[in-house]
Amino acid sequence: AKAHVQTEMLRRKEDENLPAEQRTPEGMRTWLVDAISRGGEALFGQPDIDKPAHAKDQLQSRFVLKLMAYHLSATLGSVFISEEGDHALPVGALSLAACAVERAFRWYRDDQPNGLPMKAFSRNYAGKCTGKWRDTAVQELIDRSHRFERLLSRARALVTAVAPPPLASSAEGGPAMNNLYVRERSSSPPTALFYDDEQ
Repeated sequence: AKAHVQTEMLRRKEDENLPAEQRTPEGMRTWLVDAISRGGEALFGQPDIDKPAHAKDQLQSRFVLKLMAYHLSATLGSVFISEEGDHALPVGALSLAACAVERAFRWYRDDQPNGLPMKAFSRNYAGKCTGKWRDTAVQELIDRSHRFERLLSRARALVTAVAPPPLASSAEGGPAMNNLYVRERSSSPPTALFYDDEQ
């Protein structure tokens, strides 16, 4: 999230189509303040900070969608089916993404100008934030699953990773590849070492 915000700040700074005052440090701070305001572009696909109730597509900003795309590309090919037989929604990933975007914008707005490092993204520093998003905006998307699916569709459109080719199997004439696999010896070495509980 931090890298996405930084990239957008650099893009805005170099965008000659923006008025010069918006490219100054004060202009950048104003943008950060507006973006993380209620209805702002940090978290909304269609922001409206003047009338936050009119903002649309919460958690579908380009910042959140890019993080979700990263998650989706990292989990490409994995399958998790719930007890009901449907695919589980990535609730945790979206909650984490929302929190990460919020933290990144707040850090650039408040702490970075004062030379303060960003605190680690951990349970201590992001747990409550993640839970807050899970219990509010993400829960609303769960309750309206068609909206959650629309968000996922938009995030999938940003996935640039190509799925790795399937591993060869013995049925296809070759051994399956697994770099972490070590074949265990079929018999014990001459001086076998026992585990503590086997003596």
